[in-house]
Amino acid sequence: MAPTKENELKSLQGKRQSLFLRIQRLYNDSRNLDDETVCKNFKIRYNTLEETRRLFSNCIDSINLLSLELDSDYTPSFAELEAVDELYCHIVEAAKKVFTKTESLPKPVKAIAKLPKIELMEFSGEMSDWPIFYDTFRTLIHENPDLDDITRMHYLLGKLTGKALLVCSGIQPTGANYPILWKALVENMMINVFWLMLICRNS
Repeated sequence: MAPTKENELKSLQGKRQSLFLRIQRLYNDSRNLDDETVCKNFKIRYNTLEETRRLFSNCIDSINLLSLELDSDYTPSFAELEAVDELYCHIVEAAKKVFTKTESLPKPVKAIAKLPKIELMEFSGEMSDWPIFYDTFRTLIHENPDLDDITRMHYLLGKLTGKALLVCSGIQPTGANYPILWKALVENMMINVFWLMLICRNS
């Protein structure tokens, strides 16, 4: 029997908790590196930090999209991702101090910065709001050379609500899929604009 969306959501929530605890334990160890045993374990587990954070980020995105499918009034949240980024930064700083110059620091050596604060309006799918949202998002986010696609994805999902967010259904929220999602949103709105113009012309 195929798993229901509710069961799939529960599974993702369990995975999210497990991944968070893994990062939390590494953070706790980073605060007690004077202990030789703790320090040894920290060096070993540090190698998995980047992959764990990536899995956690993907899990949060999947939970938000699945929750939206189950409840159209659901508001996506990335607060837990920000909390993990905070732990991540502390862990990386501790790792820089504990690894000697003769040891190569496992990647990543660069802490992930918090998303820069960029003021954007929310977009619910209303035609009257589309021109302003499109121009603003395209200028500040989509064509911003300082942002990668996973960051653009977080900005986009964080500002879409209602009907506009439903356009994202079925598209995995990854950096590689950002161009696909953005194109789907733009094409969907352009179709709506076309039909509106056609109706106005024939009325």
